Amino acid sequence: MAKISPPLNVQIIMIMTHEDSESIFRDFKSSANGNLTKSAAAEHLINAMRDACHGGAPMSSSVIGKIARHFNWITPSPAESKKLSPREREVLSLLALGFIYREIGIKLGISVETVRTYVKNICKKMKVRRPIEAVNKYSSSSGN
Repeated sequence: MAKISPPLNVQIIMIMTHEDSESIFRDFKSSANGNLTKSAAAEHLINAMRDACHGGAPMSSSVIGKIARHFNWITPSPAESKKLSPREREVLSLLALGFIYREIGIKLGISVETVRTYVKNICKKMKVRRPIEAVNKYSSSSGN
């Protein structure tokens, strides 16, 4: 009797040349675990492969932005929008999606210290003491 092997644990990361929403969603519907842009640095690709192997879903920040806008997950209220700069909203959006400071730095091409500065300014503008409070306030203002 032949021995049946368990299925392979294959992770698929799509490398995109076109960043349109239709392609992104088609990739995920086709069982992709992650979605990166063609311009991603080699180090980012290696980290993405490691992340996917550990159950993560690596994505370029532009892909995350398109998904978030599609679902309207992380759009702040008009009052909150006025308080935060576009870059601060981008950092807060990535925090809300569960990324850590180091990952945010990599995705945005900035240092961890710069991410910390953005988070400190976000907390100050949103009148909260901790980043999680800013994320909660931001998420609740978007109807989540």
